[in-house]
Amino acid sequence: MKSLSEKLLVLQDIEIKLKEITSKEYLEKTGFEIDESKISEIEEYKKKLENEIPPQYLRRFKALINRYNRAVAIVYEDACSNCFSRLPKGIKRPNDNEAITCNVCGVFLYFP
Repeated sequence: MKSLSEKLLVLQDIEIKLKEITSKEYLEKTGFEIDESKISEIEEYKKKLENEIPPQYLRRFKALINRYNRAVAIVYEDACSNCFSRLPKGIKRPNDNEAITCNVCGVFLYFP
């Protein structure tokens, strides 16, 4: 089973890709045609994944993704990859069923 942070990261990737591939600009620029059945499959998986995320985290995730188009940042060399701020020394990798946020930009942190 994936940790909550991993689920949030996958959900972010799905959200970003769905927005991208369903936009008119993308379709015009690439000349691709979108298979609606594949989009439906992706949206079904997205709903299934959302049901596995506790409501308080999902609400915050949706607010962040709507506002910033990003809700999760990878921690790299003890820094948030969204705002590049160093994390406080006391921040540790969260348990599988919890997620922590950056104290500067507020996005969820993923510890690889």
